[in-house]
Amino acid sequence: MTISTDLPPTRARRAPDTLPAILGQRTSSAAAPVRPIRVALLERSELTRAGLTALLTPYDDIALGAAPQPGVTPPADVTLFDTELPLTVDAVRSLVEHPQTGRVVLFSSHRSMGDVRVALAAGARGFLPKSLPASTLAQSLHRIVAGDVVVLRPRSAADDVATRVGLTRREQQIAELIATGIGNAEIAELTHLSLNTVKSYIRTAYRKMGVTTRPQAVAWVLSSLHGQQADGLSA
Repeated sequence: MTISTDLPPTRARRAPDTLPAILGQRTSSAAAPVRPIRVALLERSELTRAGLTALLTPYDDIALGAAPQPGVTPPADVTLFDTELPLTVDAVRSLVEHPQTGRVVLFSSHRSMGDVRVALAAGARGFLPKSLPASTLAQSLHRIVAGDVVVLRPRSAADDVATRVGLTRREQQIAELIATGIGNAEIAELTHLSLNTVKSYIRTAYRKMGVTTRPQAVAWVLSSLHGQQADGLSA
């Protein structure tokens, strides 16, 4: 998979918001349809449907319709779904294989990355948090229809703290890996970076975090990024 942030423009009547990091994988060269993208929502909450309708109303190239019903509704291009039940590969696959659902996407505000991996393994085309701004949601729908797998994660309080002290996304990633207790060699393997590059990122992150040792770095990540106590790790 490749990291990508180049979303095609939509015909929105307002400027796009800042786009979060996107994990995209090109799987098809099919172009987006000329007609509006048909989006179906499988969600019990009428409040969620009302909110999504309001978000997408400014976009005349996206049409939110009813839940897919053979012989009643036209096939959807994208089906957004959430469920109160635990996600299983079989449950998601039944949606993916339904003739009316088009590209199936997990659309939720409280799913773990484990759930996201289950959905993707079953053939889902991505994960979109319900907290996305309208322009990012619209652009992501276009990407999915064009054949991309799009996985977004909501910005967290930890991201805000990391930005405030000047950590880049890569430096934050490596600092959080350090806090898991793994060594530099394993970090290099996980991030597909050379060992020297990892060490360089660590030195820069330490300076920005105001720490000089690995235990201090772990304590900083646990307390500053995750709000946890880190007794005994300040030496």
